[in-house]
Amino acid sequence: MDSISLKEVLQEMKKTDKEGYAIPFSLSAFTFNSNTKKGGNLRHYENARFVMSNKKQKQSLEALTRSASLLPKPKKNPSHFENGTINIEYMENDKRELRKIKIRFIKSFNEKLVVY
Repeated sequence: MDSISLKEVLQEMKKTDKEGYAIPFSLSAFTFNSNTKKGGNLRHYENARFVMSNKKQKQSLEALTRSASLLPKPKKNPSHFENGTINIEYMENDKRELRKIKIRFIKSFNEKLVVY
């Protein structure tokens, strides 16, 4: 099995096509629950995509001038860099799923072994 560095994996994940959509990839990563400190199951994700923030979906001025009860709550910053995580989306049972992955637990990317 060929190998790829974690830095190259992150660069490959963030690549987009001409229309700005993330390019699909396959990924294998170990699970981990930081609350219970348990995990270790290897999960495979086919046709996964890196989740990027969509800056095109900005609130219009009209939406911002409505009453405060109608305004969406500000979202908490996920601090992906500090926590060493990424978000991916994938299809499971014909339903789009989102998953947070710790980058140090990635085992393979596009059938290549990840080395650190």
